[in-house]
Amino acid sequence: PLARLYARTNKLVYVIDNTLDKRVWPANKTDPNSASNQPIQMVYMGTATHDADLGMIINILDKVNERYPGKFKLTVIGISKSSLPERPWIDRLYQPRGGSIYPRFTDWFINQGPFDIGFCPLVNSPFNKYKSDIKCLDYIGANILPIASDVTAYSTSELDKYIIKVKNENEAWVKVLCNILEDPQKFRSEKNRTMD
Repeated sequence: PLARLYARTNKLVYVIDNTLDKRVWPANKTDPNSASNQPIQMVYMGTATHDADLGMIINILDKVNERYPGKFKLTVIGISKSSLPERPWIDRLYQPRGGSIYPRFTDWFINQGPFDIGFCPLVNSPFNKYKSDIKCLDYIGANILPIASDVTAYSTSELDKYIIKVKNENEAWVKVLCNILEDPQKFRSEKNRTMD
């Protein structure tokens, strides 16, 4: 849509797909958690534009926690809110100063894990309609399985075998997450096969 908009101004427009730069992201390695029955490690990272998306995930994880207390941890990176709701399963990480420079961020981010799941929810809003798939690529680059809203931003066919897409309905998200938490070892084993 942006390309069409700019094309109307008689300018030459190129659309370049997001990709992972091998100079920034290392080759995927086997997840150290793969044989573990420890709590599933989840991560959510985003800028100030993702506050509502994070809110959706917090509400969903509240429901999941009722069924599987103590079975997961969520690490939150970024977001503009000065405080998160108090939950025993939420940790917040702050980037070091200068950490927003992308190569520095990727190096720092990889060393915060290992994480099993990376959240990519997008609430239905005009702004989110034109988001890209970069968050999924970041997670994949760090050997983290993205769980994403089944929306246009994540409809790139090349991503299909590397991500789990979920309808933007709370119960659909709850079901996917409960299936994972039912058997963490099985999930991690299947995840490693998917990410290879």
